[in-house]
Amino acid sequence: MFIFEDVTKTFKTDFWKKPEVVLDNLSFKVGEGMCTGFLGANGAGKTTSLKILFRFINADKGRIEFDKSLGNNWDQIKRNVGFLPERPYFYPELTGSEFIKYMLSLSGLKKENIEAQYKYYSEYLLIDHALSKKLSTYSKGMLQRIGLLSCLLHNPRLIILDEPLSGLDPNGRKDIKNLMNSLKREGKTIFFSSHIVQDIEEVCREVVVIDHGKLKYNGEIDGIIDSQNSENKYEVRFSEVILDTPEWLKETSDTYCYELDQRDHDQLLKWAHEKKVKIDRFSKVRPTLEEIIYSGNYA
Repeated sequence: MFIFEDVTKTFKTDFWKKPEVVLDNLSFKVGEGMCTGFLGANGAGKTTSLKILFRFINADKGRIEFDKSLGNNWDQIKRNVGFLPERPYFYPELTGSEFIKYMLSLSGLKKENIEAQYKYYSEYLLIDHALSKKLSTYSKGMLQRIGLLSCLLHNPRLIILDEPLSGLDPNGRKDIKNLMNSLKREGKTIFFSSHIVQDIEEVCREVVVIDHGKLKYNGEIDGIIDSQNSENKYEVRFSEVILDTPEWLKETSDTYCYELDQRDHDQLLKWAHEKKVKIDRFSKVRPTLEEIIYSGNYA
């Protein structure tokens, strides 16, 4: 749906110092129909990248190109993109319904033309009961829901979300993740920015990882996990507590589970047969994306 190619951005924060490099020759791509996570610590350059993507600020160098299917000019492209920024601004004296009507007018749409979508998403997001209330009475979670509603009503093909789960309670996080999974099934392209690794792993198939403005990984999540899974460690789960285990079975935090090296596989089978111990599961140890990111061992 779009590509970044050698995008660099610097900011001058002090007259006497060199400009701070926020994005450093950043290149990555987001494919059509994919749910791609945009992952990095706070300050990694994610929000700056999105500001450049939407032309709120200019890059020092590099280029960004959208797929031609989104349109031939910027006005056409914007009509096919839905965007929820990290800190959206809401007019507090407007009701939810008035805010939606205003946002639709900016898109050149009228409420009566998208009535079915309006009803569906407002009910799905559990915001329908509050649309007659002023936005000043909304909680953080309700504002996030009204923001998502306005982001989706024009039926965009590309949906870009900047920290959409920030500050939400567990129910709110679950509801929005469910919505994202529903949008994936519809074939929407989603670009989801977050600094929470687990959220990315739960929702996305692909991930773009940046650190201090530099690309660290762009590809499938399974790819980055498999690339770090070369130690040939295995996990064995027994059906009962084992009191006397051989030294090559390494204890884990789970009473019924142990780890062992691949070379000890045959020993395990022989030992279990002799001890008449039932093996419930034997599987390769697979690190989580979170463990890989925290370790800094990117592919």
